[in-house]
Amino acid sequence: MPESVQTATFKEQRPVGLELKPLSIEQSPELTRQLLLMNRQELTHTLKTFSAPFPVDFTDDFLAKQSDDKLRHVLFALCVHCGRLPRQDACFQPAINTTPTLKRAA
Repeated sequence: MPESVQTATFKEQRPVGLELKPLSIEQSPELTRQLLLMNRQELTHTLKTFSAPFPVDFTDDFLAKQSDDKLRHVLFALCVHCGRLPRQDACFQPAINTTPTLKRAA
């Protein structure tokens, strides 16, 4: 007799009838900019806490073995598929201040 195969089930985290819409091509430069501003710690934190309508579970070991570029690639794919920028997640805080500051004349 063949062994029975168990499959994982999960509850969708999005309202019934809500379609996932991937990011538009116009949002790609902003997504790229945000990912380039993220350091390794921010990339791994965002990947570990990313809220998606499907299970996303990266182990510390897996994340530690990936290059920064690979982490950016994975996060890029998640963002495109889920239709949102990483800054839309509450966990995102840029590593550097991207807001220009004005210096007063002495």
